[in-house]
Amino acid sequence: MEALRWIDTAVCLGNGQSRQGLNLNKLKQCATVIGCNAIYRDFNPDILVALDSRIAHEIYRSGYADTNLSYLGYWTPIPVEVAHEMLATCEAKTDSNINSNGECVYHGADGVFTLVKGKNLGIKINFAQQKYPGGLPEAFIIGEKFIGKNNVALILGDNFFYGQSLTEKLKDCTKLQSGAKIFLHPVSNPSQYGVVKINKKNKILKIIEKPKKYLSNLAITGLYFFDNQVIKYSKSLKPSKRNEVEIVALLKKYNKKNKLSVEFIGRGGAWLDAGSIKDLYDASSFVSTLENRQGLKIACLEEIALGNGWINKKQIKSAIKFYGKCDYSNYLNQLIK
Repeated sequence: MEALRWIDTAVCLGNGQSRQGLNLNKLKQCATVIGCNAIYRDFNPDILVALDSRIAHEIYRSGYADTNLSYLGYWTPIPVEVAHEMLATCEAKTDSNINSNGECVYHGADGVFTLVKGKNLGIKINFAQQKYPGGLPEAFIIGEKFIGKNNVALILGDNFFYGQSLTEKLKDCTKLQSGAKIFLHPVSNPSQYGVVKINKKNKILKIIEKPKKYLSNLAITGLYFFDNQVIKYSKSLKPSKRNEVEIVALLKKYNKKNKLSVEFIGRGGAWLDAGSIKDLYDASSFVSTLENRQGLKIACLEEIALGNGWINKKQIKSAIKFYGKCDYSNYLNQLIK
């Protein structure tokens, strides 16, 4: 069979019982094998195609598509308020279900959406939606009831942070009693960021958003810690020319009261603002390089939860079952050996 090298031949295989008697590995020697949907669980085709959005979502989460040629059906997130409404009636819907990780997976014409509740990580996650672009400080106004009388952190979802001592620095920041703290990191193109100038004692002298003239190479990252006054200060801000309340204006308000301090990601650490396709690619390459060299995962949520005592080995086993046969499951399995 190996002598029959069909260069221009492709074989398409479904995931039904009819393929069970075939020697698929020998078949790959003769033709390009295109597999469909869940076939990836026990066989690696040359090309994997999944148009069923439930399976496509499973493949995406398993990490299989990271290292294997895959074409997945397109899906789009549904609005958060729709997801909340869906959760209230999900048991009555045939196109949604609660999986073993305590997540609600919705499947329909508009795609697939997973609302993570956090049960699988031993935490509770709440959602609120900013319906229109109103600026970063609006997050504190929208989340006022959630914040209550506590202090609060704000982290931008498209920012990537990495550093050996970063965890300890973050823990220290949670002890903040009064004022606000921002994380700074040097960049080569400061004109594209909010920038801070400090003196030798790390006192903030000036804050400027995207300066036209060089002020400093210390950019304000998307990681902030605030006391409870941030709600009141955010409400007092006036919209800018683009009709948004600006984070720089909020920081200036704290600095004017001498209540704004700085922290650094640190030398050897990394901060990537993955707000564009290129930046997202750079972040992915950074993570891939480190993980491949070290054999360790960056920000493996289950590993973090296990290390903090939020979940146990039994829940890790449930996660392995959920992710299926993939490298990520193999990594999780090493955690409980």
